[in-house]
Amino acid sequence: MTLVERVTRYTIICKLDSLKAEDTARAAVRALKAHKDRVHTITMDNGKEFYQHTKITKALKAETYFCRP
Repeated sequence: MTLVERVTRYTIICKLDSLKAEDTARAAVRALKAHKDRVHTITMDNGKEFYQHTKITKALKAETYFCRP
């Protein structure tokens, strides 16, 4: 999974154990927890791996948006 800050292009790359929604949510929170105060919004694609986006939103207190297909 890649997490990219849009303005500065700061990038975090995480290897996922699987594409299961639980694993993806856990990895996203783990990767962004150190930057929690700076994360305000997260834009995700519409893949099934982001089904548990509410866990990410609650853990980071960030708004979630989805790409239009």
